Amino acid sequence: MSGADQILAMGGVQAIAAMTFGLFGLPKAHILVGPGNQYVAEAKRQLFGRGGIDMVAGSTDSLILADETADPYIVATDLVSQAEHGYNSPVWLVTNCQTLAEAVLDQVPQLVASLPELNRINAEAAWRDYAEVILCDTREDMAATSDEYPPEHLTVQAADPKWWLSTLTSYDSLFWGEETTVSYRR
Repeated sequence: MSGADQILAMGGVQAIAAMTFGLFGLPKAHILVGPGNQYVAEAKRQLFGRGGIDMVAGSTDSLILADETADPYIVATDLVSQAEHGYNSPVWLVTNCQTLAEAVLDQVPQLVASLPELNRINAEAAWRDYAEVILCDTREDMAATSDEYPPEHLTVQAADPKWWLSTLTSYDSLFWGEETTVSYRR
């Protein structure tokens, strides 16, 4: 629909080089788009001009608003998948459900430990130095807390989406429900 002849799903600086220079029998890419860590951002910056790029991105951040209806595993996975982008990638969980907060706190270390070495090192540092789990009394408090942080990625895994949409005022991109989290893949 957009006129693309081919779409290649690749990652890392090696993929940036392969697509830019048309290595391994691949065609040269006209434009490179998508997220990556600081090395991918630097590779895209250096190769700009040989083809197009979407942007030179900085560190990422992600905030999840979750109530008792959220799946702790999905919440923990989304937090870890953003923390692994870089040692300086803050992630935040804002919830009014202590049971959910505790379950996420139990699962994150296991998920981090299962990552490849570089990703694990980044996620450990980001989780240790920048992550926060904030327990609020009400959903109104949750929304106010989120607006104080204005996250790049805001995921809402809570009941009553219309209320959240009419209440939240400060975010870059918004993801609704567990099947739309930043890292979700089927």
